[in-house]
Amino acid sequence: MASTSTDIENSRSAPTTQLDANEYKLKIFQSTLNCIVHITIGATVFVTLMFAFRNGLPIGTTSLHVTLCVIGYQLLMAQATLALSPSNGWTAHLKLVHKRRIHWVLQIVGSGMAIAGTLIMSLEKTVNWNTLHGKFGKLSLLLEHGRHTAACASRTIPAEMPKSCYITCKINIFDL
Repeated sequence: MASTSTDIENSRSAPTTQLDANEYKLKIFQSTLNCIVHITIGATVFVTLMFAFRNGLPIGTTSLHVTLCVIGYQLLMAQATLALSPSNGWTAHLKLVHKRRIHWVLQIVGSGMAIAGTLIMSLEKTVNWNTLHGKFGKLSLLLEHGRHTAACASRTIPAEMPKSCYITCKINIFDL
C-alpha cells in the first residue's frame, strides 16, 4: 500500500495529547500570564532605555549605568528565569538540558552587565552607598554574589548524596 502525502505529513507532526477542560484552562492561564510578563518586561526596558538615551549619544556615566543595569537585571536575568518555564514561548520546544544552558548563559551575561553598570557608577561617584538607591544596589550585588555561590555549590554536591539532603542543602544555601 502506497503512502500518501497526507500520511507523511501526519507522521512528521508532533503527537497530540488530549487535555481535559481543567488542564486546558490552566495552560491558557499560564500562557496568558507569560505573555503579560513579557509585555511588562519589554515596556519596562523600553521606557528606561528611552530615558537613558533622551540626550542622545554619546551617553554619560549615569546613562551607561542605567543601560547596563536595566538590560542585565530586567531583560536578561528575567528572561533567564522565564526560559525554564514550560509555558514560555521561545523555549517551549527545547529540551530541559538546553533550557538550563540558556538559563545559565543569560544569568551570567545579565549579572556581568549589572555588576559592570554598578561598578561604573561607583567609580564615578565619591559617595556611593548613602542613598536608598545605593543601598539597594549594594544589597542586590550581595544577593547576586550569594546566588552565584549557591549555584556553583549546587553543581559540586556529590551525586551519591541522598536526594533529601541535596534539596535541604539547596534550600539552606538560598536562605542566606
